[in-house]
Amino acid sequence: MTNRFFLLIFTLVLIPLYTTHAQSASISGKVSDAITGEPLIGASIRLLDSNDGFINGTVSDISGNFEISSLDFGVYTIEIEYIGYNDFIKNGIKLDLENPNFNIGNIGMNTEGLSTEEIEVITEKPNVEISGEKFIYNIDKNVVAKGESVLDVLRRTPLISVDENDNVSIRGNSSVKILIDGRDTKSFNNLSQIPADLLKKVEVITNPSAKYESEGIAGILNLIMKKDENIGTNGNLNLSYGTRDIFNGGMDFNFNKNEFGASAMFYTGQWYNNLTGTNTRTNLFNDSLANIVGEVNAFNRSIWYFGGLNLDYNITENTYIEIFSEYTNSHWKYDSKTVTENFSPSNELLSYFDNNSKHSGTWKNISGGIFFYKKLNDNGHDLNVQVSVNIPQTDRSNHSFRYYFDGNGNSVTPQNPSDRIQVIDSWNVNFRDIISTIDYQLPINETDKFEAGYRGAIKRIEANYLSRYLEPQTGAFVTDANLSNDYDYDNNVQALYSVFTTELLHLGVKAGLRVEHTISDGNNRTSGETFKKNYTDFFPTLSISKKFNFAEEIRLSYSRRINRPQDWQLNPFTTQTSPQSYNRGNPELNPEYTNSIELSYLKFFGTFSVTPTIFYRQKTDNISNITTLTDSNVTYTTFENIGKSSDYGIDFIMGGRLFEIVSLNGTLSYYRREFNKETLPPGLDARGYQWSANISSSITLPEDFRVQVFYNYQGDNVTPMGKMTGFHNLGAGISKGFLGNKLNVSLSARDILNEGGFNWEMNGYGFTSNTDNKFSMQNLNLSVSYNFGEIKNKEKPRRKTEKTTAPPPQN
Repeated sequence: MTNRFFLLIFTLVLIPLYTTHAQSASISGKVSDAITGEPLIGASIRLLDSNDGFINGTVSDISGNFEISSLDFGVYTIEIEYIGYNDFIKNGIKLDLENPNFNIGNIGMNTEGLSTEEIEVITEKPNVEISGEKFIYNIDKNVVAKGESVLDVLRRTPLISVDENDNVSIRGNSSVKILIDGRDTKSFNNLSQIPADLLKKVEVITNPSAKYESEGIAGILNLIMKKDENIGTNGNLNLSYGTRDIFNGGMDFNFNKNEFGASAMFYTGQWYNNLTGTNTRTNLFNDSLANIVGEVNAFNRSIWYFGGLNLDYNITENTYIEIFSEYTNSHWKYDSKTVTENFSPSNELLSYFDNNSKHSGTWKNISGGIFFYKKLNDNGHDLNVQVSVNIPQTDRSNHSFRYYFDGNGNSVTPQNPSDRIQVIDSWNVNFRDIISTIDYQLPINETDKFEAGYRGAIKRIEANYLSRYLEPQTGAFVTDANLSNDYDYDNNVQALYSVFTTELLHLGVKAGLRVEHTISDGNNRTSGETFKKNYTDFFPTLSISKKFNFAEEIRLSYSRRINRPQDWQLNPFTTQTSPQSYNRGNPELNPEYTNSIELSYLKFFGTFSVTPTIFYRQKTDNISNITTLTDSNVTYTTFENIGKSSDYGIDFIMGGRLFEIVSLNGTLSYYRREFNKETLPPGLDARGYQWSANISSSITLPEDFRVQVFYNYQGDNVTPMGKMTGFHNLGAGISKGFLGNKLNVSLSARDILNEGGFNWEMNGYGFTSNTDNKFSMQNLNLSVSYNFGEIKNKEKPRRKTEKTTAPPPQN
């Protein structure tokens, strides 16, 4: 099926080339630099008819030559574009019987009179761009993304991977700081509830400057949402429905007149997933019990909705204020059935039990704030001040029914006191976040700029966990004191930063320093245990770049970053994830730090670019989960700082327009991960190579049709206790515009090969395990969107707001 699919796409790409050979007239030439004579590779050539209608197009080859053949007789116009050069236009090219083949000759492109500010890309943006320290993935015209969630988009974003628990990683490292329009997110689960229709682009920043928060060892992922800043009244309606009963829809409404503006949005949706899998655990040091095999069948359904209201006002021509608010509410249900079998060393079935669980939960969040912008002059001298508040709350419950049997299938009463017949667990967690930021920038001259700012983040968490079990003798539910817990956590991070940009020895230099002071307090009110951390960190950053011309640049960058332990990793409280598995936090955890160096090279060949990047990242005080098998055949998982590790490798990113109607983007990453064996706990050794590939192609057809195909492969991921095997995903979509593209209808398919799932091999203390799970990710989706209202551009300052999102459900 895979070969047939790629053959179809390959054929679609080649059809325009093949059909052009049916006639004999042609236009050819060569494109070069007018000063040096160097051929310009990949220059964009467009052929128009006498009415300026597009006929065909191509790009110049490695020698700068081009040819457009199989043309009808007539009069044509040639337009040639190359980034950093003035456009070339030649009118009145006549092809007839006497002159069927026209050679323009050598076309010398020049940059005379062209400034950086005049370089403007007026064509559609490519899927992948590189801008300074950012890798940008544009998806607002992405056909396959219609009807998907933001998390689905990230699964095929270059440099990004998403694991089976929806954790997002950059280059295989899950310590990622995720922002939404610059706003801080507390966890990643809520990304599955944000429709991709709201997303404009994804910015991946692997080595951020000191202006950015230092949290996130792997870097920063900034999700830029669509914003309508048009004058008048306008809006957008979206509706998507897919197989497996998945849907989302909503609308946004905007009003802008004179100094006043308002916008409102409301979206809702439903998500569904099914999971089947097996887990085999082999005990290494137990003579009576050799293997435990578990089989699980589960489904998860969630319904969510959120809305927002923003008001803005231009107090003066240079002063702007905005008040923003948002409300989120989601409900989910997760039902699972697990059968666990215990085998002897001779593979004899000793016993088994069924565990039927019904999970449910809600997540609510109210957020709001105020943003103030002051333009101090017209040269970029400005000041931004913002204060935001988030008030989330989550309630969850899990009711488990457990049935025990001997090896012959006879029902038995469990002998171990910890083996309960019925268990009801409930969680209630309240959050409070207050975040304040000040950002100031002062351009000194054309090459020098000074930036400085402040960020304060105060977080409060109050968590209550209650576990009850059925007492068989009385028939009443009794509180399990060992698994019930009340926990308070406070975290306060105050930060100052400064960044200076200049030009030195014809090199662009950007140096920065960020200082952060952290105070964290934990109080386990059930056990009386308390802990406190108080520390100050310095985070220098440096970027040195050299631009050889408008289309070629090399950049060397360095940054130091941090990953602080999360509240649930610090809480010294035991939770039961299954009758044979327990988790416990570690209040002695320290932050982990990383030093990163990158060397990247960017080269444009007309409308096509290639960017190889070499990187090295060294991490100290790695935070990792460690699982140990006890004498009672129960595993306990906790978190420890396990010393040093290093990652190094290369990314190769390419993308752009191959032909006038065909664009292609691809990413290939290959790197090695090594954990220092001397700093690992005894018996553990983890190192290995990892690689990933991502490729997508878009074909623009007549009558406002667009076809898109993508393929993603993620290789094995190495961890201190084992590895997770790779996975791949193939998808495609087609869209059609109506009414001047105000109405758009699209049909897309994901996971065409039905390969959704993962395999995880673990080597723990006293055991080995293998988990093989399968997800129902395959989906066919139909989407409709409609834009209405006036379209007149109005510029506004961009604020960055910060929001808390839902933590992942405790399955």
